[in-house]
Amino acid sequence: MAVAAALTEAIARLDGRFGARTVTTATVAADRGADRRFLTETPFDRLSGGIAAGSAVALVGEGTCGKVTLAMRAVAGAQREGAAALWVDGARSFDPVAAHRTDVDLRRLIVVRARTREELLLATGAGLRSEGFRLV
Repeated sequence: MAVAAALTEAIARLDGRFGARTVTTATVAADRGADRRFLTETPFDRLSGGIAAGSAVALVGEGTCGKVTLAMRAVAGAQREGAAALWVDGARSFDPVAAHRTDVDLRRLIVVRARTREELLLATGAGLRSEGFRLV
């Protein structure tokens, strides 16, 4: 019992210092990811089954291979499911016209234009810890 109480107290201190749900159990994280998959309405969905909420996905490739378009389609898919999204724009190149063309609801998207690496990491971390965003 003493170990469980000490663990609960330590988690409460971490949550107080870094935000709610800083530490979760593996089963909670797995359940959260299994709850929802965001579809991009592209062939990517047939290959992957969509993007699981809470999962880490890296879109890599050549400069014009469609990474940003796929990411915007994922945002639109999350929004269709009622989720809010955070776009952390390290390159400061977010194009609202292109986002609108991919059915992104700009009223339900928060865009953070990070100027430094530290701002990028801070905004991304805050978004990931937040309960308000299902896609960062």
